[in-house]
Amino acid sequence: MQDIDKPRFKLELTLSEMGRRVDTSDPTLINEKFIKQAWNMMNAFVMDMIDDLKLEVTDEEFRTMFIEVCYKLIYREMCTLRLLPHWERNFAERLARKKQEGGE
Repeated sequence: MQDIDKPRFKLELTLSEMGRRVDTSDPTLINEKFIKQAWNMMNAFVMDMIDDLKLEVTDEEFRTMFIEVCYKLIYREMCTLRLLPHWERNFAERLARKKQEGGE
């Protein structure tokens, strides 16, 4: 019998503009239990959004909206992964300038 908590895939992200690879955390950390919890939260969010907008949607339209939310979240986080090193470098440079100017 197959253990359902063992990872079946590993997610790797390639940020091509930066030419670097980002490995995700240990895939065994996100097991089926956590996936079900995340799905339930996302499902409730999308259902609440549909209710707030007073939309009547089919199952197919619901799943399309669900996937759209997932993709937008992924895109947002990919942008953050791409920009975070630049933000950190800029912050460090500003902090160094402040110290040189007699700041804190």
